Amino acid sequence: MGITYLTYWIGIEGLRRVGLDFFNSKDSPQNESKTYDKIPGNEIKNYIDTIVNLMTTERLFLKENLSLRDLSYQMDIDPNLLSYLLNAHVNKSFHEFVNTYRVNEVKNKLDQAKYKNHTLLAIALESGFNSKTSFNRVF
Repeated sequence: MGITYLTYWIGIEGLRRVGLDFFNSKDSPQNESKTYDKIPGNEIKNYIDTIVNLMTTERLFLKENLSLRDLSYQMDIDPNLLSYLLNAHVNKSFHEFVNTYRVNEVKNKLDQAKYKNHTLLAIALESGFNSKTSFNRVF
């Protein structure tokens, strides 16, 4: 009897974690997006400005293992909201957004004399890419 309940709970918990919560549909990803659609335009602009500021001023993109969760923590917002803002209002995924800054950093460093003796891989790693493969794929 206990194993039956445990199996049932594991199944429900697994479905909930992938966003298929049949018992609590108000938390579904579709309803979450609708909630985010109600955010006023000036608030969205403030969020986007904060994201851009963290990238340009704080240069968070240089952190090779920067994650959506890390950036959302810096902004003190939910990671799902951050993902929504980037996808819906910047038209880029989180990784596309961050890698845009990294590619521009590589380009800027290639133009600087002090990086003339650095390899392209060394410049890429200093610009936030965590491997040659990720740099080649993006660049």
